[in-house]
Amino acid sequence: MLSDEEYAVASAHYGLSRAPNFECEHRHLHVAEPLDKVAAHLGIAQEAVESLLTRARAKLFAARETR
Repeated sequence: MLSDEEYAVASAHYGLSRAPNFECEHRHLHVAEPLDKVAAHLGIAQEAVESLLTRARAKLFAARETR
């Protein structure tokens, strides 16, 4: 669903490498890392990180709407 780049940003921003935070198997997304730190960690411009996160969020929302 997400490109590798979109997932890298979303994963870092929302802390997806951590254990699920709802009923031990689901995730409620919350900001785990600010975008400036995500950009620095990934070595890309903050504007690019913001764009990738916007695209990732749109795709995740669209998938959620099909449930």
